[in-house]
Amino acid sequence: VTGLRTAATSAVGTDLLARSDATSLGLFRAAGQAKNHLLALMQVRKLKNVKVYSRNPENRKKFADEMGPLTNLNIEPVASPEEAVRGADIVLTATNSSVPVFDGNWLQPGQHVTTIVGSNVGLVKNGFAAAKRREIDDATLARSHVHGIVSVEQAVQDEQADIFDPVQRGVIKWDQLIEIGSILAGKDEGRTKPDQITFYKNNAGQGVADVALGAKVLDNIQRKKAGQQLNY
Repeated sequence: VTGLRTAATSAVGTDLLARSDATSLGLFRAAGQAKNHLLALMQVRKLKNVKVYSRNPENRKKFADEMGPLTNLNIEPVASPEEAVRGADIVLTATNSSVPVFDGNWLQPGQHVTTIVGSNVGLVKNGFAAAKRREIDDATLARSHVHGIVSVEQAVQDEQADIFDPVQRGVIKWDQLIEIGSILAGKDEGRTKPDQITFYKNNAGQGVADVALGAKVLDNIQRKKAGQQLNY
């Protein structure tokens, strides 16, 4: 359920910020959350083509071979990060990287970027990790016209390296970040022009998503008359 929740939250923000006519996806990583996210994004955009990049050629080929027939999409394993970014309407990074996975200068007008990597600041501060996790470089943030995020407070609390650190360096300002809840409530705008580059940081789990998914799981179990009733 946690994996589904993360992918669903990514899909909501991507739906709000990506172009409505987006049909192609550049995907970084070929396991775990990459699969969940592909399935989730298919629910908010009519995807046709997917380019998947992983540092391991076998992994990206395996992903294409498995997910292509499952989704009925044209999934192409590509040999470089640049190939994954160039021409993709949506770029999604689903890694645990501690360095940016692509160069933001490759982005073209109209593209959207979603990133999900979590914070490991506690591990860094206690000497268990050498660097804080980040998938996105400063160029991506600087070139983006709209900066969506789930929770600004979480980015501050966790000192998330792809948001907190660039703000500290003056790449962007805190007031440039727009929480997707505010967009959903109609208090702020997301994308306003088709040629804007938009960015979305899925940086915090939402309890309401766990409740919704838990209710769906329970409903499925009850309809199938499966599971086990526990008596307290």
